[in-house]
Amino acid sequence: MVGTNSQGNASNELSLPQGIFLHRQSNTLYVADTGNRCIQMLSLNQSSTMGVTVASNIDSLAGIYVDDDGITIYVALRYENRVEKWIEGESRGEQVGNQCKQCISV
Repeated sequence: MVGTNSQGNASNELSLPQGIFLHRQSNTLYVADTGNRCIQMLSLNQSSTMGVTVASNIDSLAGIYVDDDGITIYVALRYENRVEKWIEGESRGEQVGNQCKQCISV
């Protein structure tokens, strides 16, 4: 089980998760936590329900894709009509490509 099965913004709580990505190389699950405007990373090698926030303050988060390096994250921003590239630990994303109307996945 991921989290506490209750809504919230702590690292063990999710609010309106909209998308997930399984990074097979590191056996890590990434969750697009839309309600908390962040991306949570959870190691599947541990039994912990605690996540690590790898990107935050992301509006209209819908879908995610993580590159093989495990550091570069592509984020579909549904109501912002674009896809952004986020580098783990950065405070802002950078738009890639042209606009896409109501992007929901990458």
